[in-house]
Amino acid sequence: MKNSYIKQQGAVLAFSLVMLVLLTLVTASMIQRNKLQVAVANNAKMQTQTFSAVENALALAQNALEAQRYADKTKNRCNSGTGANRVDEQEVLNTGMGSITATVVAAYCIDGYGTLPKEIRCTYTSGNRDAVHACDLLNNAGTYQSATGPISDTACIVEEYTMNLEMIDSISGAKRTIQSKFMVNCSGVVPVPPP
Repeated sequence: MKNSYIKQQGAVLAFSLVMLVLLTLVTASMIQRNKLQVAVANNAKMQTQTFSAVENALALAQNALEAQRYADKTKNRCNSGTGANRVDEQEVLNTGMGSITATVVAAYCIDGYGTLPKEIRCTYTSGNRDAVHACDLLNNAGTYQSATGPISDTACIVEEYTMNLEMIDSISGAKRTIQSKFMVNCSGVVPVPPP
């Protein structure tokens, strides 16, 4: 009986070591897999937060533009296209958030007086509006002949602004730039919803 006990001591030790190595490998594999899953979840969370921040920045920029252009938003009546309410290229709009800047990079008029509406750009020289048709239309925005709408062929009915929104992440300090177009309806006519 004593001889069989002595012969089996090494076998149990070897079996235990093999099992311990296998258990360690399985545990290490599970830890790596969990790290990957946590990284994927964190990435999805950051994407959702970034998307939400972008949506917020776009809403702030739109509000800043509308505050400057609309005299009465409920009636789609715009302020004059000249003076303090005018919006020009390279103008930085006040979004109310220091970490978000909205810079106008292009101003257009949607000219719908011909056969097909077309987007025409107001050009600038040395920071001043050029004397081209689109700029004249933008200058006359907010000029109404009656309560029914603007003077049809001399005022811009729909203004379009291309803006760069720059956001600075408060945690990482990373800059994100988004370019978007915003339209301002200056028709003076409130659309009637379909029945």
